[in-house]
Amino acid sequence: IPFKQPTGITGLRIWSEGDAAPACLKLFINNATFGFDDAEASVALQEIDLTQDDALNGTPIPTKLVKSRNVHSLQIFVEENHGADVTRIRRLDILGQTEKDGGSDTAGF
Repeated sequence: IPFKQPTGITGLRIWSEGDAAPACLKLFINNATFGFDDAEASVALQEIDLTQDDALNGTPIPTKLVKSRNVHSLQIFVEENHGADVTRIRRLDILGQTEKDGGSDTAGF
């Protein structure tokens, strides 16, 4: 997910339901040509375990602030879900602000 301006990411909110909800996410930043093989072989900036309740309610997931500054692009790798054949995300909010002006609470892209 590329951003128009360098962004400080403070968190994520993910909405999903049931077994199709993501269970384990890996976050990577500033890797515009990043692919599935890279995600499986690289050390993530942050790994997140997400419960089905968290996904159903869109519970805010804080990110590691020091490492989530000056972000030009965000890569989210869903390593596994809660048992479904396909992972489905209904909505994804990226929380933060642009580095330039301290902008809004949701990052622009």
